[in-house]
Amino acid sequence: MNSEEHGQRVRKGLERARSEGKRLGRPITKEDSMSPEMLMVFADRGYSIRRCAKVFSVSRMTIVRRLRAVGREEEFIDRYKSSSRGKTGVNEDE
Repeated sequence: MNSEEHGQRVRKGLERARSEGKRLGRPITKEDSMSPEMLMVFADRGYSIRRCAKVFSVSRMTIVRRLRAVGREEEFIDRYKSSSRGKTGVNEDE
């Protein structure tokens, strides 16, 4: 079987799988459910980056990277500081 025939068989197999409703591609990760908007809601409620990391079961750096990727790290920090917990310095992370 040459590479052209092989490619055709692969494409047909993928079409068949899609028609059967199979989900193709990389599986959804915890990070995919962690949108910057969702993180902003947590910041408004007084969640620190550390606490958000615990909630999503990821590292603190993952949260920071996610926020930096969309340029919202400073906004998160500002929102956290302006929340009631951020103002009082209550640390519920431990």
